[in-house]
Amino acid sequence: MPTRLTIIRKAVAEGRYLTTDHADGGMEVADLTVLDVEHAIAHGSIRKKETDDPRGTRWEIVGPAEDGREIGMVMRMLQSGGVLIITVYKRE
Repeated sequence: MPTRLTIIRKAVAEGRYLTTDHADGGMEVADLTVLDVEHAIAHGSIRKKETDDPRGTRWEIVGPAEDGREIGMVMRMLQSGGVLIITVYKRE
């Protein structure tokens, strides 16, 4: 059975993801692009699993942007099998 990270990576690689306005704003503030987010998911790891939200489990993934900066993202799986990227930030 594939791991959660494998499932998330496959969905993102296939373009089956959405970003919230909050995530888009985080990318803008941190001077990141969707390519940076895709790269970080492809090469990163799950840092935390959060199960306290009634809307569903959230996953925090950290990894390198295309230029090597470490970034973090919080996401949730959608019922469709896609991914909703909720937050994007540059890790200090």
